[in-house]
Amino acid sequence: MIQKPSKVAARLNLSLEQAIPVVVYRHVDPDDHIEAVVLEISDGWILLARLRDGAYLNGNILIRARDISRVKLEKTFLPILRTRGAWPPESAAKGLDLSSPKAFLPQLARITPILTFHEELRSPDKLWIGSIAEWKQKSMWFHCLDPDGRWSQLLIKVKFRHLTRIDIFEDYADAVAEVAGPRSVPDSAE
Repeated sequence: MIQKPSKVAARLNLSLEQAIPVVVYRHVDPDDHIEAVVLEISDGWILLARLRDGAYLNGNILIRARDISRVKLEKTFLPILRTRGAWPPESAAKGLDLSSPKAFLPQLARITPILTFHEELRSPDKLWIGSIAEWKQKSMWFHCLDPDGRWSQLLIKVKFRHLTRIDIFEDYADAVAEVAGPRSVPDSAE
């Protein structure tokens, strides 16, 4: 069920103002949802504090605003969340320019070397974990970690317009990066 943009905006703003968790559904990945609290809103992108099962914080997520199809308020674990020390959640990336990936990715790269990128319209079942190696005007070269926790010997090109979601400080990506160790310099680009 797709909600009216005004209803989506109202629920996102309520989450932002009152730190009420929401469940966000997006048309780019209709079989998935994101449980989170809104940290910042712009016309282009939304910054969220992600919640994982058991109502624990699990990093930040940036999603394209235009991809959101429905938002549901989720107050079930709110009493528990309010008793924990880190509530309401704070952004690990405060003050980001959320107008476009070209604006916020350099800021994110200064905060953390490990990012997770999703291109859900082009590659629905893939995500890229790694570091930005080189910037271009409309894209970047990305140095990936493989599922076995090793740095790839190749770089991949990621166009900003294809990005639908970026995760930072997420438990899984941080664990894979820790296993991989320091980034090695790849030989060539893919």
